[in-house]
Amino acid sequence: MIDRVKSYKTVAGAAQSEYVVSRSKFLAYCYPIQSAEEAEERLSALKALHPFATHICYAYIAGRAGNLQKASDAGEPKGTAGPPILEVLKHNGLTCALVAVVRYFGGVKLGTGGLTRAYARAASDALKNTETKEYRLMSVLEIVLDFAAAARIRTLKHGIEVKREFGEAVVLTLASPEPEKLKEETDGILQRKAEYTEKGAEYL
Repeated sequence: MIDRVKSYKTVAGAAQSEYVVSRSKFLAYCYPIQSAEEAEERLSALKALHPFATHICYAYIAGRAGNLQKASDAGEPKGTAGPPILEVLKHNGLTCALVAVVRYFGGVKLGTGGLTRAYARAASDALKNTETKEYRLMSVLEIVLDFAAAARIRTLKHGIEVKREFGEAVVLTLASPEPEKLKEETDGILQRKAEYTEKGAEYL
């Protein structure tokens, strides 16, 4: 799959910011997205929220590999809004992310240079108001242990614990980009060869 990369970075959650220059107000919004369709839904919601905005410009990078990119000037002079927003996303190494900037014109023209700076500044400010998360493609393993054995598995060097379920036994769900090293480490902690169930791969 073209979208199957080892890791990708995106925004942790939605955020917004406000930037005012020469009486023009720039309201920037950023969102994590899983697809171009989700980006378009977010944009439709923003248009409904700001029916009297002068412009709603945006850029998004969809797909974990960043294979789908789109930018729109939305009526501003060509290249002064969408592309600067897109460059901010690229500069921060983000994928699966949308930034939209809503402009309310204040009566003073900013010129092409001023617009470019304003949209880039607004986008950057929005991203500063959220954290980023890096997801890695990991193999997921499941192991069933008694309570005493499960209690011995805590901090892992070669993986992470995803879930711990309690019943008659303890079911541990572990994940690692290097599953064989994780198995060796876990076997070492248990001081025996354990049985693992392969559960596929996920971005975690």
